[in-house]
Parts: sequence; C-alpha cells; structure tokens
Amino acid sequence: MKKDLILILLLVLCSLPCIVTAQDKILPQKDNIFALNSPAELMQLNELKKIKMEVDLSEPEEKAEDAAFFGIYPVDLDFTKAQELNYPYNYGILITGIVDASPAYIYRLAEDDILMEIDGKKVLNLKEFDKIEGMYRAGDAVNLKIYREGEIKELDFVFGTNPENASAEEKENCASCASDKHKSVGYGGGSWLPVFYALDLDDINSLLKTLNFSTLPDDGLLALAGFGGKGSIGKGWFLGFQFQTYDEYKKKSAPQTGFLNIVDYDFTTWNITLDKRFALLKNLIASAGVGVGRGVQSLNLVHTNGDFEWGIPPESNYSVTYKKSYAVVQPKVELQVRLLSWFGIRGEVGYLYGYSPTKGWKQSYSNAETFEVNNSPDTPLEGLTFSVGPWFGF
Repeated sequence: MKKDLILILLLVLCSLPCIVTAQDKILPQKDNIFALNSPAELMQLNELKKIKMEVDLSEPEEKAEDAAFFGIYPVDLDFTKAQELNYPYNYGILITGIVDASPAYIYRLAEDDILMEIDGKKVLNLKEFDKIEGMYRAGDAVNLKIYREGEIKELDFVFGTNPENASAEEKENCASCASDKHKSVGYGGGSWLPVFYALDLDDINSLLKTLNFSTLPDDGLLALAGFGGKGSIGKGWFLGFQFQTYDEYKKKSAPQTGFLNIVDYDFTTWNITLDKRFALLKNLIASAGVGVGRGVQSLNLVHTNGDFEWGIPPESNYSVTYKKSYAVVQPKVELQVRLLSWFGIRGEVGYLYGYSPTKGWKQSYSNAETFEVNNSPDTPLEGLTFSVGPWFGF
C-alpha cells in the first residue's frame, strides 16, 4: 500500500511542469489580449491580419440608389471565344445574357454581343467596364460601340435604375412589370400591303356606260396593291408611309369604223402614317393611328384608228385624261400577330376620306396643260378600307 502511494506522488510531481506550460500557452488570458510564446506564432498572427485586410478590401462597396444600371451578364473575353466570333481586336467584354425588362433588353442588346466602347471609352476588360459604368448615373445617355455578327455597330443607350434600388413608389407603380417584362411593341418593318377599298364608283361607271364599256365593280370594292413600312421613334410611336394603287384597263374595237377605244382607269393614294402601338401579349400587337397624304383618280380615254401621217394632225384620233386630286386622311386600327422574330401577319381597318379644293374634274393633254371639264361631277372619295397580309419585321 505504501509503495502505491509513493508511486502516485512521484507521478504527480513529474506532471507539474507540463501543466504549468500548458496554462501559459492558453492564448486569451484577458479580453483581446493574447500571449505569444515564439517568433513563429507572431508570424502566424501577421499572416492572419494580412488575410483579414485583403478580405475587407475585396468587399464590394454599396452602390448609390441612382447608380447606372446596364442589365447585362458580362464576362472577360477569351481568345477562343474571340476566334469563334471572328473578333479581330484584343479588348472588349462578352455579353452572355440580358436581364429582362432592363435597358439592355429595351435597346435590344443580345447574347454574344461584344461591348467595345462606352462614349468613346474602350472597355478593355470586365474591371474597366465596372470602372466606366461607375462614372454614370441612371438616366445618363451614352453611345455604345458593339461587335455583332462580324459588324461593328453604334447605338444610343440610356442607363436605367437597378430594380433593387427602386423606391417604394416606383415598385408599386411597377407592380405589373413582372407580367409585362416579355412584352415589346417591336421596332418596325415593312411589307407588300394588299388593301380593299369600298369606293363610290357611280360617276366613273356612268361615263363607262356612255362609252359602251363594261363597268367597274358595282359594289365599288377595289383591290389595291401597294407597299408600306414603319419604324419606331420612341415610346411606342411609329412613323411610316403607305402607297397603294389600282388600275383597270379596257379595250374595245369598232369594226364598222376601224377605230379602237381604250379606257385606262387609275386610282392611287399615298400617305405618311403615325401610329401608337400597344403590346397586348408577347406576340400580339395592336396599334391606332392616322395617315395623311394625297389621292388621285384618273381616267385616260383613247380613240384611234392607228392612221397617222407625219406633219398632218390626226383629227379623228384623240387621247385625253380626266383627273381629280384629293387631300386624304385615314384614321385606322391595326392588329399584328408575331409568328417569328422577323415575320408576322398584319390586319388593318380604316376609313379613307378625301377632300378636293376644287369641284369637278380637270382635263389634261400630253403637254400637261389642264382645263376645267364643264358639267363634270364632284366625285367624292371616301369609304372603308381593310387589309390582311404578311409583315416582315416586328
């Protein structure tokens, strides 16, 4: 028993130096005070301070509420991607995606566009892009230079506000933005435009009957062929033009006299259009607008036997043209269904009204001199128009 007690006592005495040393190595002896026992521990602490400083410096600064918002997902452009896109320069950043309903979306930037310059400042890389973007605020207008599909393009651009920084009032006013973000009124286009016009042809048909010709359609429905186009001028407004024409050619011979009678009726109208577009759905666009321009009805009469001699006036041969001009206005509504990104079907209904400053028709000859036609009718120009056809663009 005594031997066991002596052995335990010796073990305790031998362990005392280790316990004291371990207590000395406990770092936090007081609040925010550390005990360092070797140069190696001092070096470790300096490394920790250095790492903490780098982490603190790398934290992004909070941006101002009116900071410029681009709306793109950019990355640095690598050599492989530049070769793939046939991009010959060593600067620029690659756009890999577009934020819905952002300024980049509105101004139709696209994936695989390369942003080269902002207001003449070269975008060398992503870091430089962040620096340049930080120079602007929401609402600032700049000029962008981009590389797209082998061509360098320039476009005007206006920075927006990051939706995360919008005020409570702005967020409330934009409560429907989520459902509308994919809607767009498009950018414009053009096409061949077939137009049906319900025109009053009573005066024309009366003259044709007098000349023993068959009449034009009794219901007055003329199928006009033409073309037109329009382009965006901002905020859903579109400026464009339309041109339509109709031609009816009739020929009749008189064997007993040897004469040939020809009637050529022509109706032409052109106007400048102004429309306001509304995006009902992603691929369904409605618009309302008006066209203002000019319309002309003309009737060319030819009576000839083909017997002409040099220096001798053809007394029994004649060619005369009756003409009546109008200032026209055409209010109308349009509906467009987008089938592809560049193609759709367009329908339009309108009312074309013409005003002539003079009554009756005028008569003109080959020398363009005109005369009033006595007892000619004051033919009106007004009626319903409708059109259905293809549309190239959006």
